[in-house]
Amino acid sequence: MKKREKGKISNSQLVVAALMNGNNLSSKNISEIIETTYDRQIKFQDVASLLSKISNKKRSDLGFFVKRVRSGNSYTYQVVEEARGLSEQQAYELTLKLGKDRYTLDQAVRDFPGLQKYVDIKLSKPKVRPGPKKKVGKKKGRKSAGTPKSVKAEVLNAMEAPALVEAHIEKLAKDMIQQISEFGGLNLNVRVSVKLEETKD
Repeated sequence: MKKREKGKISNSQLVVAALMNGNNLSSKNISEIIETTYDRQIKFQDVASLLSKISNKKRSDLGFFVKRVRSGNSYTYQVVEEARGLSEQQAYELTLKLGKDRYTLDQAVRDFPGLQKYVDIKLSKPKVRPGPKKKVGKKKGRKSAGTPKSVKAEVLNAMEAPALVEAHIEKLAKDMIQQISEFGGLNLNVRVSVKLEETKD
């Protein structure tokens, strides 16, 4: 790798770039890589401090994809295989919490679906505006009440006793008017005509 000019990138960017080679590295290893590759000296204690932040999921989204393993009195760090397709710039932007148009965790999971298993979030979906709700109301117009079975039975019974027909009809008319009023108080004109014929034996 060619050495880069001093002062062009931050220490955090250099640490992330070193991590992206996929090797299992200690802070001392990374300090040596930076000095050799980028011609910049960074104390391994400072590298350790940066690694602690970068690997912390609460402080850095890249932390979801960095394995941190204790090795003696220190730690080693390694980027998971599924994240090695990220560019150095994308990986660095995942360590930032602010920044317009920065590369986000959501975008990383979309670009590299294999990362989903390391992440505790669900992909956001485009918001769809709900359509207008249909109003549910009473339908206008008359509603047929039908003829109750009890009314039919009373008419049949009344026909068997002609003398009681008039009284039954009056009662039935009242019942029907009451039932119709329960369906919305419809204005109806009801005309009932009854013709009785005696049958000759």
